[in-house]
Amino acid sequence: MQKWDYWTVSQTRGVVGNIGNYQFTAWDPSIDLKQAGQEGWELVSVITVNSILGDNWSGVTSEITWIFKRPIE
Repeated sequence: MQKWDYWTVSQTRGVVGNIGNYQFTAWDPSIDLKQAGQEGWELVSVITVNSILGDNWSGVTSEITWIFKRPIE
């Protein structure tokens, strides 16, 4: 039976500014998907969490988690 190794990476956007004038920073580009693939990792799921800043910001993704797997040999 195949066994799997799992790796999760989560990032949260930073919020700067005053209430009513929020600006979101860009995602940290530290995840190199090409390198992860060369190391045998396969992206199997992406989970997003929407902002909790209220109705004006509904649908704005504030957190993202990547889930990877690779076979254990």
